[in-house]
Amino acid sequence: MIEELDIDGGYFHNIRAFLEIPQRKGPFPTVIICHGLTANPVYPVDSHPIYRSISNRLASDGFLTVRFNFTMNVDEDIASFHIKSEEHDLKKIIEYLLDDKRVDKKRIGAVGHSFGGTILLLIAHESKKIRAVATLSPKIELGEAYSDHPLHQEAQEKGYFTHKDSNDVEWKISKEFFEENFKHNKKLKKAIRKIKAPLLIVYGTGNPEDATEGEAIKDLARHAETLAVEGENHQYTNTLGGLDTATKKVVEFFRINLLER
Repeated sequence: MIEELDIDGGYFHNIRAFLEIPQRKGPFPTVIICHGLTANPVYPVDSHPIYRSISNRLASDGFLTVRFNFTMNVDEDIASFHIKSEEHDLKKIIEYLLDDKRVDKKRIGAVGHSFGGTILLLIAHESKKIRAVATLSPKIELGEAYSDHPLHQEAQEKGYFTHKDSNDVEWKISKEFFEENFKHNKKLKKAIRKIKAPLLIVYGTGNPEDATEGEAIKDLARHAETLAVEGENHQYTNTLGGLDTATKKVVEFFRINLLER
């Protein structure tokens, strides 16, 4: 069963969230699912198969899952959001779950894809309630090395950069995205070193940038477990079994660290 929620206090507006609830009695071990750069800001439940696949399998194993929209402000077709806003929204989701009687407060985990993984890595050490953390192709290089990226150059010239979401819809994203993110570059790496909870890093070998950043996270958090999915791209849509391999690993990780411990 999927329950739609409208949660007060998002950075730009209320947070639209979706709970997938198992067909059994709670309270339930719970996993928060954090979407990537834009995903689908209207309806993330079906915005990309990776979120749907992870949520469905976790729910069938008895987990309550939470998929939600990071909030954004859209002015004259230009969307504004960044690390600070998404960090705020994720904390609001955690805050909400701690007041929900259906949630087992001792068994909460979170998984993030791409920029959603970045946000999760930034705040994971701050909350003792997050008992297990999984990331798929997270981005952690936000500093000077990224200033030469074509998207950053476009943002400097136009005041925004263009990005296609998982539904192949093109978005204009304010240059504030980069300006705010750069401020968190050193903070993010320090935050990763402080993560004590079990940590899983999944990336595809078909994307050299993802592979490099995945191994960089491993260097910062030596206890982390990694899975390199052969030939996969950033979206896990490149090989026949890549998405299934990533999904199974994430579900197994939460089963071991939230159910068996």
